[in-house]
Amino acid sequence: MQQFLSSVLSQRGPSALPYAEDTKWLIHQHLVTLIDAYPSLTPQTAAFTYKDGHTVNLLQADGTVPMPFQGVTYNIPVVIWLMETYPRHPPCVYVNPTRDMAIKRSHPHVNPSGLVAISYLHNWLHPSSSLVELVRELSLVFSRDPPLYSQRPPPPTTPNPSPNPTPSPSISPSPSMSPNFGITSSYSIPPPRSYPPLPTGRLSVSIRTTPTKCTSGMR
Repeated sequence: MQQFLSSVLSQRGPSALPYAEDTKWLIHQHLVTLIDAYPSLTPQTAAFTYKDGHTVNLLQADGTVPMPFQGVTYNIPVVIWLMETYPRHPPCVYVNPTRDMAIKRSHPHVNPSGLVAISYLHNWLHPSSSLVELVRELSLVFSRDPPLYSQRPPPPTTPNPSPNPTPSPSISPSPSMSPNFGITSSYSIPPPRSYPPLPTGRLSVSIRTTPTKCTSGMR
């Protein structure tokens, strides 16, 4: 991990990441400290697209944030983007639900696109603010009001029975064979109901915080 960060932050020319030279060492240290504290997050580079269509290659921490809720610790998938002006300005944080999860409607800190707005981001102050404290605050805020809930899969469709069904041969799989459903995802699919369900018949009170300085478009 440290070798990867040293490599991408030392690149020059057209392939260089768009961070100020005098901040690259600090960015390296911030990410190393974050991953030491939260090994469930992984540093990597990815393309970030702004609303105007402009795309830039940025560092991100991709993975999960622990969320204690009703005596159980869940893992909330997130992406923490280090914007071009980081660390002088805050990172851009998205909740990144897997396909069997949904973002809770009218959540006070997560908008429908997954963008997170909390006071720690709004009050970000360099050099005292840090990624580790940010994740701790995310964990605390999410535990008060989980931003995700499990979606129940649609019931399987039952085909109409054929009037004259043709018996099919019974084939037992060989011991060396294992089923492959062709599922690909950046996150492991959790077991059913692994995330707190949305309370039935209730909607969260929408208390919007001041937007962060993240001028994001697509992620």
